[in-house]
Amino acid sequence: MLAETTAVMEKISKKHRITIAFSTAAYEVTAMYNLLDRIKNVSKKVILEKDQGASAPFCCRMNKKNFDRIIVAPCTANTVAKIVNGIADTLVTNVVAQGMKGKIPVTVVPTDLKKKVETTTHRGKRITIHCRDVDLKNIKKLKHQGIEVVEEPKKIRYSTFKVE
Repeated sequence: MLAETTAVMEKISKKHRITIAFSTAAYEVTAMYNLLDRIKNVSKKVILEKDQGASAPFCCRMNKKNFDRIIVAPCTANTVAKIVNGIADTLVTNVVAQGMKGKIPVTVVPTDLKKKVETTTHRGKRITIHCRDVDLKNIKKLKHQGIEVVEEPKKIRYSTFKVE
């Protein structure tokens, strides 16, 4: 979903300013898929977990309403589980937690949304991922916490953002 997410970000950036908070793993994977330059080109600011730490000062800005929406895409099963259980020990989970405390709408595009998911590795190999029941249950729990769950990046509703 990374290429699709990048394409959506490019569309959103035509009318809205984007700030990207990269987990260390997301930064590495984005580089593996050769999408780093495209993503950096659409963002107003890029915040790296390795520079900020898990409890970054950046997260404090969530309560000041500097952001109209938080989008976590693609979102791994591990991050979904942490969000559902209130664990904010990474840059991304801390952004979500602080954003929710500041009443900022959160949209999540989970990678593990169906029992079986077809995907392509960075080397172009097609693989099948078999999602665990616990991961699928966590998606339902996200919805009960008031988080919008979107099945694929192209379904992210960005027309509701405030134009800056």
